[in-house]
Amino acid sequence: MDQDLVDHSLVLEGRCPICGRIRCLRELTPYGRWAISLFPFVKRWLLVARFLCRKTKRTVSLLPMELVPYHPYAIPSMLHVLWLCTKMDSTGGPKRFLRVLLDAVTDTDDVGESLVLCWLVLMLRGFQRAHGVLRQWFDLSEVTSGVGMSGKRRQWRAYLCACRVRGPPNLVGDMMGLVKSYSDSTHRFLLGIPSQDCQTRQ
Repeated sequence: MDQDLVDHSLVLEGRCPICGRIRCLRELTPYGRWAISLFPFVKRWLLVARFLCRKTKRTVSLLPMELVPYHPYAIPSMLHVLWLCTKMDSTGGPKRFLRVLLDAVTDTDDVGESLVLCWLVLMLRGFQRAHGVLRQWFDLSEVTSGVGMSGKRRQWRAYLCACRVRGPPNLVGDMMGLVKSYSDSTHRFLLGIPSQDCQTRQ
């Protein structure tokens, strides 16, 4: 899409997500980043709109909902692979089966066990940060802290179940609906930490 054809007037005239003031944001030069989907494999270079909060001098970007800050793989791809891996794990399959599974469902050698575990931690931390908000919408009484990677997988599955994220064919639709609802309600990412939050902590 031609960046010059994108109308950002609603963002520029609206409320700043950093300081809350109206008409605070100033448009900056967009930056480029990779976005990768696995089913089927598609790797695209995207331009992401970027703005400056005039009051705090911190930046904010308009990242597509399917992407996580600082992660190139799209949420639906992460979710599908994690779902398949947790289903395999629940049957007690050996680790080598994970490699066979990843070879079968992805068209890239970049996705391996360590990256899949990174995705699991990323998603679990997102749910944990959002726990206070999510418990206002869902019954999270069955969600308990897990020890080790198997415990983290159980905790992640418990969050999905409690938040009504079902398995295929509704898996991605349910998850993206939750991501959107959380973003609309809090003006924050459910998954990942954007640069403005990192800047806030410094």
